[in-house]
Amino acid sequence: MKITTLLIDDEDKNRQVIKLKLEKNCPDINIIGEAASAPEAYKLIIEKKPDLIFLDISMPGESGFEMLQRFDTIPFEIIFVTGYNDYALDALKVSAVDYLLKPVLDIDLINAVNKAKSKIFNKDKAHRYEILQHNLDNIGKQDTKLAIPGTQVYDFVQI
Repeated sequence: MKITTLLIDDEDKNRQVIKLKLEKNCPDINIIGEAASAPEAYKLIIEKKPDLIFLDISMPGESGFEMLQRFDTIPFEIIFVTGYNDYALDALKVSAVDYLLKPVLDIDLINAVNKAKSKIFNKDKAHRYEILQHNLDNIGKQDTKLAIPGTQVYDFVQI
């Protein structure tokens, strides 16, 4: 299963380093976009609907935390990548998968990605179970639909 991912950091060099490390060490990661600011990241998240984001905290204008506050619910996993160790508690409050300090070590990145994959896989399994349960509960009812999983969304077909 490929994990769709966005890289969000105001410094291009940092994004490129993470990108190279992911390409080298994490073949299940599919980088679908990059953003250099929080407003740009917000638009990209809405458009692309990633499974996972790598998020810098300290960015000019708006921090990574401020950008996250725009969401009512956070439908993706977060790995913070930052040069500051002061925000780890705040990262826990938004249920971040991991908190990596720059410069990021390969082993730390691999471990963080594995944690994210596990959370994403479990979330997907729970969602599929809910759909199955819904379908089973509605067998024989006049307006019954069957959920057919696609690559990114579910199609609902009238039975």
